[in-house]
Amino acid sequence: QCYPSWLTGPSGTPYHNYDISESNNANRWQLAFDSVNKTWALTTNGNYNLYLQPDGTYTSTVNGNSTFARRILITYNTNVPYTSQNPEVIVQSVVGWRDKKCIWSDEDPTIAPANCKVTVEEHLTNWKDYQ
Repeated sequence: QCYPSWLTGPSGTPYHNYDISESNNANRWQLAFDSVNKTWALTTNGNYNLYLQPDGTYTSTVNGNSTFARRILITYNTNVPYTSQNPEVIVQSVVGWRDKKCIWSDEDPTIAPANCKVTVEEHLTNWKDYQ
């Protein structure tokens, strides 16, 4: 295979490798940006709320009330023609918002009413080795 480690990514610094396929985390991931170190990190925090920071960015650092929430779901499809060695990886990002017309109580935006969220989905494969 030309790209046998396409799911694990490059090794060594400054890369962060996360083996999300072997997680017992029930797809509960949080993508957090560290504005000091200018890096992204995946955490298993189940709080999907995003808070407006003094510098105008939104992060998971609690700072008052949250208007937005984001959840990223990553699933593996190993059904034919895919395999466990070469699965289809489905990445789904759901962003929900709260206002006077969009009221939902949980932190998980996937349960927000349809008119109070947007979902973006991408399907990734090892297309260089796809047969």
